[in-house]
Amino acid sequence: MAAYRAPIKDQRFVFQSYLDIERYRAFAGHEDMTDETLNAILTEAGKFASDVIAPQNPHWDRQGCVLENGVVRTPDGFATAFRDYAAGGWAGLTGDPAYGGQGLPRSLGAACMEVLNGASMGFGITPSLCGAAQRVFEDVASDEQKEIYLSKIVAGEWTVTMDITEPHAGTDVGTMRTKAAPVGDGSYAITGQKVWISGGDHDMADNIVHLVLAKLPGAVAGPRGISLFIVPKFLVKTDGTLGTRNLMSVGSLEDKMGNHGNPTCVMHYEDATGFLLGVEHRGLPAMFTMMNAVRLDVAVQGVAIAEAAYQIAADYAKTRLQGQGPDKNPDPNAPRDTILAHPDVRRMLLTIRSVAEAGRALCMKTGMMFDVANNARDPMVNAEAIMRASLFTPMLKSYFSEFGVEAANLAIQCLGGAGYSKNYGLEQLVRDARLGMIYEGANGIQALDLVKRKVGSDDGAAMTSFMGGVATTIANAERGGTFTQNLIQPVRQVLAKLNEATNQVVDDAAFHPVASAASAMAYLRLFALTAMAEAWLKMAQAAEGALVSAPTTDFYKTKLHTAAFFMNEILPDADGNFRRVKERPDNGWAIPNAHF
Repeated sequence: MAAYRAPIKDQRFVFQSYLDIERYRAFAGHEDMTDETLNAILTEAGKFASDVIAPQNPHWDRQGCVLENGVVRTPDGFATAFRDYAAGGWAGLTGDPAYGGQGLPRSLGAACMEVLNGASMGFGITPSLCGAAQRVFEDVASDEQKEIYLSKIVAGEWTVTMDITEPHAGTDVGTMRTKAAPVGDGSYAITGQKVWISGGDHDMADNIVHLVLAKLPGAVAGPRGISLFIVPKFLVKTDGTLGTRNLMSVGSLEDKMGNHGNPTCVMHYEDATGFLLGVEHRGLPAMFTMMNAVRLDVAVQGVAIAEAAYQIAADYAKTRLQGQGPDKNPDPNAPRDTILAHPDVRRMLLTIRSVAEAGRALCMKTGMMFDVANNARDPMVNAEAIMRASLFTPMLKSYFSEFGVEAANLAIQCLGGAGYSKNYGLEQLVRDARLGMIYEGANGIQALDLVKRKVGSDDGAAMTSFMGGVATTIANAERGGTFTQNLIQPVRQVLAKLNEATNQVVDDAAFHPVASAASAMAYLRLFALTAMAEAWLKMAQAAEGALVSAPTTDFYKTKLHTAAFFMNEILPDADGNFRRVKERPDNGWAIPNAHF
């Protein structure tokens, strides 16, 4: 089995060629974000992922978690690895410096999250939740709650869960039954059951802070009646030390397809002590702060899985001898070629690489949008960044979580029977990656969110801003080298299709709700392909420019080859998605229920 290698050089290229790293130094608290700091953090994150996490990942998958006498035990070495992660300061990488965090950019956090998940997606789930929870506490917690909880979460001493789903209520969260009754001392008695709770119980940290959605007495029906509560596993004394065990229990561990190292629990709350987080009946908006942060991480997980799958498949293809390439006369006595000589193997490898590298750039760019939203001194710039990040998040989560599965499947195909075995780790990647399409809002829901809420809001300002940015990238590329100029036309064409399709979905959302819902996923994919095309155009221009002073550097030449492959082989998928949006083909809606 090939050892995972953190793609540090590719990540640095994104910072240097696609993101304006100089911009960070204008932000308060980011003045020290030098190239040396960036490189040091990426290098150390890569070492931790490659040397500590990745070698243990197969064992964690095989051993899994156990529930013994009401206590969950993670696989051997899992808890120690998490404590090492916390001790290294990684849990607070992007956290508030006022509570012990390092305050570093979220684009850098996305890069570090990628290597963590590339080494083990099961391990990466808890750090993702804890990082996202920091945003909620920063936004809505009282000063006292921040003092009690936030510093511990930032330090990685306590972990966090997101308790939303109930047996009867998944996406339809407004029908939840968990109740919160005021006790009279400022606390609440929480009673109910939650399912599919990642990290619901474990042996990794001293305390687990459950963020539980529940309804107060007299709350209105539906999602507007939901409040958010802090329900710690161990109650916290006034001096900050841990007290008695709260009235909660683990009903069972979910028997999952993958991510076996991370415990997923059924949680029971029986008059458990909880504390209101934020404002009454405004729990769902607060939780969406956390969910949107996690959704970006889910997209990063998909990119990470694709990168890990590519490394395994490419290493195998470079050494596996099989047949002869189509450019040679058949000769049974001639030496065999590696399978890289076969065009279809190259197609599969380049599909993985071209989409994964574009996905990496887009995820890190969206992290940068959050940074701009939080740190830019111009309110107009802040507002636009929030708008753009909100637009990108559902697209990234859906498209790249789906692509993670596709990439792992393509890698298995490259290896053939060897890939279908457990010897190379690809079958685990498929099982682990499949979760991304389901949790933190199923992908179909992300598509509906995009077309019904994000695209048309504020008279389409977010999508107009994005398309204007693509037009600017095209204009800049016209001043680039010959190679870059040859990539402009397909980007210009897909931008025109996206513009026309956007007008269609805005109209459909208002007047044709069935058509809007039916074409939502096609529109999301068209948007994703356009965003990736712009990313490749910009990265190709940077690579071509770098070759002027370093003409023999294969790294930059590879970027150009990969960009051309994307434009020629991947971007044409936009045509079919455009047709599905514009022509409203029969999508199955007219078929009677009895015919299913």
